[in-house]
Amino acid sequence: MGQSLNLEIKGYQSSAFSKAVAEMDADARDALRASSKSKSTITKLKVKFSNSEISELSRYAKQTRAAQVVFHSVWKAMVAGKSTDTALVDVAYADYGDNLAMLQMLNQRWEAMLAADIYKTAAGWQSMFLKWAKQMQAQIGPLEKDLKKLEALLKKLKRRDKIESSIQLAIDGAFIVTSLMFPPARGIQMMARAVGTSALSLTADAMLGPSAPDLFVDGSSTVLSVGSSLDMLAKHSVKLNVIGTVMSVGDSLQELGQDSKDVEKAAVLIKGVKSRISSIKKFHKKNAGALFRLEQDLRRALKGMKKSYQAADDAKATFEAYWKAAQK
Repeated sequence: MGQSLNLEIKGYQSSAFSKAVAEMDADARDALRASSKSKSTITKLKVKFSNSEISELSRYAKQTRAAQVVFHSVWKAMVAGKSTDTALVDVAYADYGDNLAMLQMLNQRWEAMLAADIYKTAAGWQSMFLKWAKQMQAQIGPLEKDLKKLEALLKKLKRRDKIESSIQLAIDGAFIVTSLMFPPARGIQMMARAVGTSALSLTADAMLGPSAPDLFVDGSSTVLSVGSSLDMLAKHSVKLNVIGTVMSVGDSLQELGQDSKDVEKAAVLIKGVKSRISSIKKFHKKNAGALFRLEQDLRRALKGMKKSYQAADDAKATFEAYWKAAQK
């Protein structure tokens, strides 16, 4: 037996190594208790998610127990002088440390999520925001259709040479304002669709993944963005309504003949557009406060979890800490 082998065996038989193993076993007990507690809590949650992450937690808990048993078996054999195979102890120790480090990392992820009450927040997103998104799309769609009808009608009237200058100016102005209303209306439609898609995908697995949908973490607020677009539409609708009034009471309206019907149709459409925007704005205002709080709760929870994930993800560093302690 070589001198270096004797030194390795004595290292494993030393009180310093025994102390390091005792600390590692204490960490293992804590980790196994934590995983059991997390699994018990998770099974009681009424949230839709797949079993992949729960299975991983269970798998590493089982592997940590098994690796601990194997390590203690080969290590005790060496301490008792029944074995001189230091490589076997090395492998068993590394396997024990790796599995324990992974279990601790998974525990930290679940504990961070449960502490942040992320499931409750996600459930609120799925119910409230999905409902909001559907209702917003149901209202903004007809508005876009009315704007298209109005634009087409105004474009048709702009080509009429016999319309008096006062009415023609009103038609030109209405056409310009109507054109300006399409971008914010389409923007609201796109945001509502994005929220609906993201709310449906906001499952537990998404939360446990490396990142949540960008919609929730990019720092912007869907609620405030929609509110801003609605304010813009409301300002345009006020201008459009004033122009519509000029069109409907113009002195020369009776002299327009057949064209007067189209002018009247345009005036009626303008009133309808204003009414729709007012209705959509009231709907959004009624829900905005609760939705905005949900946005902030979700972002805070995700931020806290990401911080915990960053601290937990380095399983290699955790294992190296065990290894360095054992070498002292």
